[in-house]
Parts: sequence; structure tokens; C-alpha cells
Amino acid sequence: MNSYFQVLGRNLLAVSIFYGLPVLQLVFTYQKVLNVTGDLDICYYNFNCAHPLGPVTSFNNVFSNIGYVLLGILFIILVWRRNLVYPSTMAFSMVWDLALIMEGVMSACYHICPNYSNFQFDTSFMYIIACLCMLKIYQTRHPDISAKAHTSYLIMALVIFIAVIGVIYSSSVFWVIFAVVDMTFYLVLSIHIYYMGRWKIGQIGTSFLGNNSELGIETPAVSREGNRNCIVLNFYDAHDVWHMLSAIALFFSFLILLTIDDDLFSTKREKILVF
Repeated sequence: MNSYFQVLGRNLLAVSIFYGLPVLQLVFTYQKVLNVTGDLDICYYNFNCAHPLGPVTSFNNVFSNIGYVLLGILFIILVWRRNLVYPSTMAFSMVWDLALIMEGVMSACYHICPNYSNFQFDTSFMYIIACLCMLKIYQTRHPDISAKAHTSYLIMALVIFIAVIGVIYSSSVFWVIFAVVDMTFYLVLSIHIYYMGRWKIGQIGTSFLGNNSELGIETPAVSREGNRNCIVLNFYDAHDVWHMLSAIALFFSFLILLTIDDDLFSTKREKILVF
């Protein structure tokens, strides 16, 4: 099992390098073209709260992703200390860490020059994190059954491919089919979890996500009409706050998955109910 997670981690590291370097090259090229030509329609910034630093036009949107990186490093330290007391496999936890850190890096890259064609850079590692969490939850109760690392990444690639299709081939037919499949899936899922609890503070976090100050799917002029002023320290806008809140939420979600069976530490496996 440990070797499986090590393969998963090495593959994710390779994917991160080969995916991240072209993204860096592309967004900095966009930023350079914007600075040289002065064409502000290339990138969709919140100009009412855009603080430049060096060649970066909206540094606050980039810097607000530091939470993903710092909390990822903190999680590594916590896992390392935990492993000293309760020796167990650390490989899967390291995969989470790398995915969380790369989410911060890729989100920062996207916000160097945010536009509709770059949006998948910001979301790719979100899909990977979601898939890794599902693998972890399943593996917790099925330690002898695990998907092959390459199969897992193939499924993740398929999810990202569907997202890219949504960017390139944004037709009504595609979105209708996607919406039907998505709603059907969540309807079935909701039937299973409805009585397990309801969201208490979910609307607070999603309000910052939905408060878009730059709309990449619209024209530059329409996007500027949606620009909003800074709301925190006269430096961060609502989307920056979303970065901070989502980083914290992911960090605590990882802690839950890490300690989910701590109360069953001394319980025999045959007495633990399977899902």
C-alpha cells in the first residue's frame, strides 16, 4: 500500500512539473505582451483593487494564494510529527500536500493574467484534490483494495479534459448534457447524505466565490463594470478572501481525513462497519 502511494506521489510530482512550467511560460508571456502593448483587454483584472508589483499588474490576487502553500507546508510538518508517534504511511499525506501547494501555485499563475482561456489552470488541481480525497475515503475502509495509480490519473485527466471541452466548445448542447448528468449525480448523492447534516457556514464561503469582480466569460467592458473595491486592508478584494477561506477549508478537510479513524485506533478491524 505504501508503494502504491509513493507511485501516486511521484506521478503527481511529474504531472505538476510538466503541467506547471508551460503554464508559467504562457501567463508571463501574456503579462509581458500586456505591459509592452498596453492592451488591458488581454487580462481580466479587478482594476478597482489591483495593486501592481514589478511586472505583475495585480499582485494582491497572486499573493493571496500564499495560504495554500503555507498551509501545505504546515500540514507536512503535522504529518511528520504525527508519524513519529503513530508510525504509518505518510506517502498519501504527501500527495495531498503536493496537490494543495500546486493548487496555490497554479491559482497564482492564473491570476497573473486571468482570462477565460486560462481558467482551467486555476481549477485543474481542484479536481485532483477532490479525486485524491475520494480515494482516501474509500481506502480508509477498504485497505486491501486500491485503484492503480495510472488508472486514477487517467480518470483525473478525463475530468480535466471535460473541463477543457467546456472552455473550447461552450455550446448550449454541451452545458445541457453536463447539467443533466451533474444534477442526477448530486440528486443520488443527496439522497444518501441528506439526514447526516446540513451546511451551517457554507453560504458564507460561497458568497465570496460568487462575488466575481472580474468576469472572464464576458467582454472586457462588461467585466470592468463588475469590478469591486478592496474590502480587506485596502489591498484584498472579495476573491482574495475566497482564496484565503478555501485554503483554510482544504487544510482542515485534510486534517479530518488524516484523523478520521483516530477513535478506532484500538478497535479490531472486523468490528468496524464498512461503508
